[in-house]
Amino acid sequence: MSWTWIAQLHERRQDAVCVLAYRPSAASAEHVAYLPLRKRIEYNRKSGKFVNTLCMAGNDWADHTGVLCLPGYQDTALPLLGHYLAGMQPARVQLHNLHMRKSDVMLLKACFENSRYKVKRDRLADNGGETSLDTSPRLELDSSFTVWLREKTSAGTRQKIRRFRRQLENSPDSLIRQSDQQSMDADLDEMQRLWEERWSTMKGRQVGAMGAKYRRIVADGMRSGQMFVLVMQRKEKPVAIHAYYSDPVRKSILFYVGARDVKQKSGSPGLLLHAQAIEGAIQRGFRWIDFLRGDEKYKYSLGASDVPLYSYSITDQQLPGAARLLDDQCLQQVLDLLAHHQSRRSEKTMEGLYSQALDTWPANTALLTQYAQWQRSIGHSDLAATILSSIQ
Repeated sequence: MSWTWIAQLHERRQDAVCVLAYRPSAASAEHVAYLPLRKRIEYNRKSGKFVNTLCMAGNDWADHTGVLCLPGYQDTALPLLGHYLAGMQPARVQLHNLHMRKSDVMLLKACFENSRYKVKRDRLADNGGETSLDTSPRLELDSSFTVWLREKTSAGTRQKIRRFRRQLENSPDSLIRQSDQQSMDADLDEMQRLWEERWSTMKGRQVGAMGAKYRRIVADGMRSGQMFVLVMQRKEKPVAIHAYYSDPVRKSILFYVGARDVKQKSGSPGLLLHAQAIEGAIQRGFRWIDFLRGDEKYKYSLGASDVPLYSYSITDQQLPGAARLLDDQCLQQVLDLLAHHQSRRSEKTMEGLYSQALDTWPANTALLTQYAQWQRSIGHSDLAATILSSIQ
């Protein structure tokens, strides 16, 4: 599932992706390990320059990241991938949400544990610090739905599920259905609306962009067949919507995002959707329900146990950002950053940033045009005209 998801993510963002691949020898026909990365340009306040950085390809969108590696090759592949990564000399490396064994994470991390690098464990949180994002609770499924209810859920949760399922069965106006191609657009519009309504206070001005992001990811997942969406409705109106990834290779269901009508105070629709997903997964012979990042209490009431996630930031303390050319694949990022900083930085700083960019792309028409426009905006019309004449 991972490679399809990353490919869709790259199409959405058009960022520079870099995949490090390892094979046991030059004669080996196939690679046995992959480290998917994304190249980014960041503004370094200390140096007043842009710097090259690397992060996991799925960071900012994925709850899990990591190295794809065939069993038995970790001890060899991971140190070599780590050393190659260090040799790329990024100013900063962000390895967030690593869903890997601790011993494998340490093999990667060890490549940076010397005087040149500062390695920091990042403790991630959400909702004003109330929710830790350093764990991904996971439920191991039982042989039947009845066994799961009896063995894994608390007495209170078990009673709620049984009572509310009976109410649902006896209500002609209520049902749970799976979204399909015909209802998908309307269902996802409603999911986005409900999610934004629920989180508008906590997320503030970001809520619209975040809701749109979730909608797009779920739409892509449904179109590719990786995701299914459950909808609970009353009187033909959705009151809760959950989106789950389905990974038939690992026999795992992954809960991605949920939304509910905050005005509905009874019936626990979110709990019923989770119960429905768990029952369906057991019937299909799946082994796990992964609730992804966050230590919300409801996950444990359903029988989940913690699986740790590891996040590190690695900073190169020796090479100054000003001494580096920018990554050749990141031109559009640099153009966007230059436009962003023009109204926020001094003329001296902007001159330095444009100079740095022009050292990397001295004859690029788009960059020269943007540089000329900036010069004109600060009153240097003659210089702007000279620059523009040089590219005609």
